[in-house]
Amino acid sequence: MGELKNNPMMRTASGMVGDTFVFRRWRGKQIVANRPKPREEGGPSARQLEIQEKFANASAYAKQVISNPATKALYETGIGGTLYTAYMVAMSDYLNAPKVLDIDATGYKGVVGDEILIKATDDFKVTTVRVDLTNAAGALIESGSAVQDPIIRQLWHYVATVANPSVSGSAVKATAIDTPGNKGFLDKVL
Repeated sequence: MGELKNNPMMRTASGMVGDTFVFRRWRGKQIVANRPKPREEGGPSARQLEIQEKFANASAYAKQVISNPATKALYETGIGGTLYTAYMVAMSDYLNAPKVLDIDATGYKGVVGDEILIKATDDFKVTTVRVDLTNAAGALIESGSAVQDPIIRQLWHYVATVANPSVSGSAVKATAIDTPGNKGFLDKVL
């Protein structure tokens, strides 16, 4: 893709030239690009239809949240880099699920009050981290929400509320949830 600079003859050019290239405006710049490839016979594939639907849902979500001044202001805080508008930030947030990067259970000994640390991240904001503790047989011991660290925003603290006499073989499952409701998971066997 080439960019045209200071060329008064091409400033308003747009459209296809022959069968070779096209002129168009992109992010306020005049560019020259190769001719787009025509679609294959038979229409879009199942994967293409899935992606189109995902983008349509992301667009609907972004339109909804920017129509509310409070949520628009929230998403405006994420403007930067390649995201120029609150709409783009909201679309990106919808399309990208959060990730649970680590579960640190070194402080968990099966005693009420023991702490489990979860590191979770998102392209915009993780709103909730849920923790499920199961025993070696897979039965749920306890479940609850972790609390976000006030200084290290990617760190979440979960404090055990039920005694677990048999920690070996137990498992911790952390689920990070972002503003649109996307979920990211990580399991760790103790």
